[in-house]
Amino acid sequence: GHHRRPSEDHAGLRGVQEPQLHHAEEPAERPRPPHDQEVLPALRHAPRPPRDPL
Repeated sequence: GHHRRPSEDHAGLRGVQEPQLHHAEEPAERPRPPHDQEVLPALRHAPRPPRDPL
């Protein structure tokens, strides 16, 4: 009986996490591209100049 409990819990969690992750990824991916693009180049350009000259 103990082995059946964890199996049911995992199946339930997976079913709930799948829809929750999909919904969170859809809206998060859209607003993220513009923010990531601005932060990635800004952070990469800053550490590159001082380390590239070496």
